Amino acid sequence: MFAKLWRWLKQSFRHWFGTRSQVEPAISPVQQTLSAAEYEAVFFALLNEVERRSEFNRGWIRGFLQQRGVTREGLAEWLRGFGERLQGGEEHRELGERLLRLGRLQEGELCWVAESIGQRLERENRSQAPNDEAEAWFERGNECYRAGNFEGAIVSYDKVLDIKPDLPGVRIIRGISLDNLGRYEDAIASYDKALGITSDLPEVWIIRGDSLHNLGRDEDAVASFDKALDIEPNYQALYNRGISLHNLGRCEDAVASFDKALDIESDSHAAWCNRGSSLHNLGRDEDAIASFDKALDIKPDLDEAWYNRGILLNDLDRYEDAIASFDKALHIKPGKNEAWNNRSISLHNLGQYEDAIVSCDKALDIKPDNHSAWTNRGNSLHNLGQYEDAIVSCDKAIKIKPDFHAAWYNRGISLDNLGRYEGAIANYNQGLTHVLKEADPEGWGNLHRGKGNTYFYQAQREQNIQAAKIYYGRVITSYNTARQTLESFPKHYLELIQNLIKAYLGLGNPKAADKWHVTGLEVFRQLINAQSTPLQKRNLEAKFSGFSQIAVDRLIAQDETITALETAERYKNRCLTWILDEWKEQVVSPSYAEMRQLLNPQTAIVYWHFSDDSLATFILTPTSEDPILLENALPYDRCQKLQSWIKSWNTQYNDYRNKKANQSDHPWRRSLKTQLAKLKEILQISAIESHLSNIQNLILLPHRDLHRFPLHALFSETLAVSYLPSLQIGLTLQKKPRSTHLNLLSVEDPKTDRAQMPYAQLESALACYLFPHHTRLDETKATAENVIHALSDQHTHFHFTGHAGYNTPPEHSALILTDDEPLTAKTIRHLNLTAYELITLSACETALTGNQSIDTEFVGLVSAFLQAGATAVLSTLWNVNEISNTWLILKFYELYPEIPAAQALKTAQTWLRSLTYQALLEWLDRWLTQLSPNHDYHQDIQDEITLIQENLNARKIELQDTPYSDPYHWAAFTLTGTHQ
Repeated sequence: MFAKLWRWLKQSFRHWFGTRSQVEPAISPVQQTLSAAEYEAVFFALLNEVERRSEFNRGWIRGFLQQRGVTREGLAEWLRGFGERLQGGEEHRELGERLLRLGRLQEGELCWVAESIGQRLERENRSQAPNDEAEAWFERGNECYRAGNFEGAIVSYDKVLDIKPDLPGVRIIRGISLDNLGRYEDAIASYDKALGITSDLPEVWIIRGDSLHNLGRDEDAVASFDKALDIEPNYQALYNRGISLHNLGRCEDAVASFDKALDIESDSHAAWCNRGSSLHNLGRDEDAIASFDKALDIKPDLDEAWYNRGILLNDLDRYEDAIASFDKALHIKPGKNEAWNNRSISLHNLGQYEDAIVSCDKALDIKPDNHSAWTNRGNSLHNLGQYEDAIVSCDKAIKIKPDFHAAWYNRGISLDNLGRYEGAIANYNQGLTHVLKEADPEGWGNLHRGKGNTYFYQAQREQNIQAAKIYYGRVITSYNTARQTLESFPKHYLELIQNLIKAYLGLGNPKAADKWHVTGLEVFRQLINAQSTPLQKRNLEAKFSGFSQIAVDRLIAQDETITALETAERYKNRCLTWILDEWKEQVVSPSYAEMRQLLNPQTAIVYWHFSDDSLATFILTPTSEDPILLENALPYDRCQKLQSWIKSWNTQYNDYRNKKANQSDHPWRRSLKTQLAKLKEILQISAIESHLSNIQNLILLPHRDLHRFPLHALFSETLAVSYLPSLQIGLTLQKKPRSTHLNLLSVEDPKTDRAQMPYAQLESALACYLFPHHTRLDETKATAENVIHALSDQHTHFHFTGHAGYNTPPEHSALILTDDEPLTAKTIRHLNLTAYELITLSACETALTGNQSIDTEFVGLVSAFLQAGATAVLSTLWNVNEISNTWLILKFYELYPEIPAAQALKTAQTWLRSLTYQALLEWLDRWLTQLSPNHDYHQDIQDEITLIQENLNARKIELQDTPYSDPYHWAAFTLTGTHQ
């Protein structure tokens, strides 16, 4: 009867598996590898064996055929064709009986085909007139099934089963029809009846397991898949089993199941992709990314793998790579709002807040009710200082999902920044009516922590001591309430502990603060040890840098000034080590006695430590045995003023960088003198200088964002100032012998997509003139390979004119070489540059830019060159005018190395800021007389002289004008390294 039934079932299985797994079907057509005669011989040998045997074990047919190199599926395909040629009659009566005997063994497709042919021959022998009502209903059911009319198909299949209830195949396809209607319970009942007739059907156990999975009954689904695997190894059973195990949280078992599936079908992109998700849940993120990469090697347009890969890279704080991955997903599927939203998180974490908002808006264009995108948008607006707009965005999120704690939390922070503390408290209280402890313990705890933070800000600003204590009491109460749930969330718990330490210190209870500091360090160590990669450890250390900062503040409060300085220095060296080298628990860091080795009768050190609540200034002088700690009557107030100043600088400078037109008239340029005067007052430079009698050389060690500003410009012109990333680096460099010969490597304005700098060529050529021994790489030859090779040739000086920048993460900060190849800080760090006395990064913006801030320690190109062994680095904090940049650098080289680099830079800066057009003409004329008339740049200098004279004649300028007196032209230049 039903000769085509199995073919229908195969198509149904194919549809089912394709829907569930997005992979090729588990059952695929088998290529015929034997001749018809060979198949016929094997088949009749099988019939003879069936007739001879009286007992049969499960799977014996497979073994019988495997010995002859034949598969059941291949023989079944041949048998269909063979059976269609058979006609009913006495000559085939015996064959029909033998086929029915084979069919009764019920071992898969071959037996079904044999049974259907045997039944047809038996019927034809009886009537010779195929007018079977059951078969007619079956064909009608198939037509309905093909047309997607599953209700009609089920009615027809029920009619078949009314007539012939013992047909398992009809019950199976009926079950598939029920499943297509979402009637999973009924589908399972249909499969169970089929399996009650014949249980050795792995495909049916699989689709049954799938229905159980769709009902959320994954334990039962796994048991059903295991039944299929008891019969035979099967990719689809292993794959689907892996998905159910993943849903049950049994991710180790899920990975093992996916691995077995991949042993069968190694090119299954779906198995690799889902394996990656399970590895991610196990915290094995690096392995998970490798698994997603395998999936993408097989199917490069798999948007889900690109998206999941981006999520993982975000978790690993590899934000630029995450953005690239999200962009791939969005190129394939532009309407994937989740990818736009998570892309915004990466951009936000890179400090690119405007771009993050654009990405959020893209997500919201697709899905306006995406509460997460509204919240993330508000977060970026907040970081841009647009607090009112941030609140509006959070309100949108709350309206969509009132129990979304992040929206309430971020809204409260914006209210705090607006000084609307009562509104912030009301916000948290209202949020807690929606965010319930049992349903969202993490969110509930964070809202109580946010409430405590608001009380803390009120306490900090309260002038009345008794009123401040009341606020601190509320702080402690809120934080202790938050502890009820946040102890189960280690990262949030650590944040809370930091808050508790500050609160107890503010309340005047140092013993309780110390207790929590010890607890916090223990929790922190446990969390660090739980991280699987150095990058994760590094980022965790950065996130909780407050522990080290609080430790320094606490030691200062206890008058342990030397220990406080040693602790601050130790943390500096840890940061420099684990950002540019590798994660290390123990690093080399000097004692206070060793620090003093950098002093001499003319040299002093100023060392800042900048926490969220205080700004400490240590002064080391040759005449004072102990470090001098600058008086700090209102540490929190001073700290807040500095943070406010930094925020203002960030906003103005970022706007300046992004506006190429009329930059000279930009507010940042116009207010530079005023801004630096404010910074001088905040940092109490006059008070510092009162301790610097008879000092000629000053070493500055900034902390965090202070690295980004021209602190040297705040001090007296009589002081030659140099910087150090840490005192340990200074001690290491102090031991280097001075070179007896000068050999310059000059890299000249590499050709990139950015604008070329005409004066860079002049600067490079004249610098080379001052160094008789030199190597020069022009704009086309300055590739990464060539520059690295040239650096290894042990020159003593390296001069680079071109573009560079600080990036996040800092080890990606880079010099931009020919064809936009980056020479990153991480690569530089691992070069051997011990022969180099001076690295000059001319016209390079090597400081952090934009709205980002530094939580731990500034690490970038300058630090990388010093850690690679260079003695000193001359660099610029912002892009200086090309002309003034060139004049200052050339003047510096004229003075150096006759006098120490720090003194040469100070003299060159003083010269430039007071340089008149008359003095400039005289200086250029001296250059003209030094160069031979056929020198490549002789005419360029003459042209510059002519241009100045033309402007003088046109009365556009005056001889006594000082065109470069503004700090913009000279203050950006810094020398980091040894001051000798």
